[in-house]
Amino acid sequence: MFCYPWKAPSFARFHCRRAGTTLQWMRSAGARWHSRGVQVSSLSRSLQLAGHGVFSHDGRLLYATETDEQTNDGLLGIYDAGAGYKRIGEMPTHGIDPHEVIFLDDGQTLAVANGGLEMSGRVKLNIMSMEPSLVFIDVRSGDLKARHCLPQSLHQLSIRHIACDGSGRVWFGGQWEGGLLEAPELVGHASADTPLRLIETPAPMGSALRGYIGSVAVSPDKEVLAAAAPKAGRVLFVETSSGKVLSEVALADSCGVAGIAQHGFAISSGYGDLVQKAPFNVEGKRVQLDGIEFDNHMRRVG
Repeated sequence: MFCYPWKAPSFARFHCRRAGTTLQWMRSAGARWHSRGVQVSSLSRSLQLAGHGVFSHDGRLLYATETDEQTNDGLLGIYDAGAGYKRIGEMPTHGIDPHEVIFLDDGQTLAVANGGLEMSGRVKLNIMSMEPSLVFIDVRSGDLKARHCLPQSLHQLSIRHIACDGSGRVWFGGQWEGGLLEAPELVGHASADTPLRLIETPAPMGSALRGYIGSVAVSPDKEVLAAAAPKAGRVLFVETSSGKVLSEVALADSCGVAGIAQHGFAISSGYGDLVQKAPFNVEGKRVQLDGIEFDNHMRRVG
């Protein structure tokens, strides 16, 4: 879910849960929400939304990750928020399987996580030859500013979720498609001018995290990254200035993370848990909501 920059929390926009063709948005009217949707596919072209999008800083345009099913090309679809989300253009993501896209603070550079997987439905077709990448794109022209790939030994680490710290570095969380015992570190960073680099830890963590980071977020003060590993039931807190793992919290099926209150985070789980936690706050706060199953992502909207 994403909110209009100037209208939060009265307006929200949703993608379909998995790759699909429906873009949904909602407006609040007092205590009630009203929803509408639009189909992005056409008879002449088969497009699939890829799960994430981001508004321009003025809120007028939405950039959504997409895949052209006929060519497998990764795209950023451009939608006019003031015209009922009419699709008015596109630009390439310079890779396949794009997932999360974010704006850097300059408002002119988009960062895109290209997962590198060729899919047929839910079947992965190219695990042995996949090529994930993190790219930086000039939103004004669509020109590629930088494209970073992992070395061949790490080519099965699908780059999927990203967040930007205060220095302009983009942090990523990956999902390992190789053997679990060979899983590398799953968290790293890059910038337009510096290559991809994984964090270094005293003991390897990739397999302990079950080879899977489901979401990442940076704290409001930009000093801490939270990386959620739902399959392992753990959330790591990483210092963005050093790449050092500061601490972690154990929470079964924890995946949603959002920065709140300086260097703290809200964390949600598939079992209805909501936790407020900071890296060195031993206790934190926790509530459990009966009958609620939170999904993979969470955003602060107020």
